[in-house]
Amino acid sequence: MKRLRRFKRRFRLGMADYSRFKSTRAAIRNRDLGYEKYMRYLKTVQSDILTLNIRNRDYVKKYNKHHDLIHLTKQETKSRLLPAGIPMPLTYLMISSIDELPAFYDFLAYKHHTSFVIKPNRGHVGKGILVINKRVGKRFITINNRGLELSQLGQHIERINKGRFSRGKPDKALIEECIQPNKMLRNLFSSGLLDIRIICLLGYPVMAMVRLPTNRSSGKANLHRGAIGAGLQLTNGELFHAIHKRREVTHHPDTKYKFIGFKLPDWGRMLHLAVRAQVLSGLGFAGVDLCIDESKGHLIMEVNKRPGLEIQIANKAGLLKRLRHVERFISKNDNSLSTQAKIERSLDWDRNDWTVQ
Repeated sequence: MKRLRRFKRRFRLGMADYSRFKSTRAAIRNRDLGYEKYMRYLKTVQSDILTLNIRNRDYVKKYNKHHDLIHLTKQETKSRLLPAGIPMPLTYLMISSIDELPAFYDFLAYKHHTSFVIKPNRGHVGKGILVINKRVGKRFITINNRGLELSQLGQHIERINKGRFSRGKPDKALIEECIQPNKMLRNLFSSGLLDIRIICLLGYPVMAMVRLPTNRSSGKANLHRGAIGAGLQLTNGELFHAIHKRREVTHHPDTKYKFIGFKLPDWGRMLHLAVRAQVLSGLGFAGVDLCIDESKGHLIMEVNKRPGLEIQIANKAGLLKRLRHVERFISKNDNSLSTQAKIERSLDWDRNDWTVQ
C-alpha cells in the first residue's frame, strides 16, 4: 500500500485517474510482470493521455464558461447554431410539464408522423432517448422492435419532466425528427444511427471517431451500451482502428462487414461543420456529434461540454499531447485564423504525428 501511495503522489493521479491503470496493482505486487519497465512506460504515456481530472481542470473549466456548463442545453445549442446556418435535426415540439401532454397527443393525431425521437433537453450519455421507428396500428415501434402504447410514451415524457435523466432537476422533453441514415453507410451497422464525434479546441479539430451501434447496444451509439468505437484518420476520415467490449475488432459483429479502411464521404465538410459548431456554441473545448441523413446530408446532433475519454482508446492515441500542441501554437501565434486555415493546420499536425509546430 505504501508503494501504491508513492506511485499516486509521484504521478499526481487522483482516484479517477488511477482506476484507469488497473494493471499497475498487479505490476507492483509482482516484479516479474515488469514493474520497472511498466514505470518507464507510464512516464512516456503520461504526457499523452488525457485523464478525467486533467480534462475537467485544464480544459472544461478553463475554456468553457461556467454559465454554459450549467445552462447550455440541447435546445439552447440549437438557438445558437441554427441562425448561423448550421444544419440540425428539426424540433417538432418541446414539452415542459405534464400539463402540455395534450399538445403531444394532438401532434401524433394530426401530424401523422410515423417516426420521431423523444429526448431530454438536459440529458447526457444517451440516457432517456427514445427512438420511434414506425407506427403499427395504435402501437409505436422502437428501433429495437419494442412495441409501446401511447400511454407509455406519455409516461416517458413525464419521467423526463421530473428529472429522471437530468440528475433530478426538472427538464423539458424534446420531440425531434428521426434521422434516416445515409444508404452509403448501411453496411457499417445493423440498426439505429451511427454518429461521428470530433473533439475541437478553440477551432482546431484534434481527434475523431465514429460510433457504430450494434444489436447489443439496442441501436444506440453509446460505447458503454455495447456500440463500437472506431478511430478516424483526421486527414481523410478513414476508419483505422476499432474497439468493441474492450477488444479490437475489424468487422461488425452483426453485419460481418469489414469497416476498417472505410472512408466517410465528404469528410472535409464534417470537419468544417464541427469546428463552426464548437465556436458558435460558445464552448472553447467540446465534442461535436454529427450524422449523415439520407435526404438532408450532414447534420450536427449535439455539442458536448464534457466529451468522454474513450475516443483515445478508439484512436490508440492520447488527447493530451494534441491539446497541449494546440495550446503551444496559440501561445506563440495569432489565433485569428479562418476556420479553414485552422483545419488545414490541424491536418498538417496530424500528418506529422503532432510533433511539428
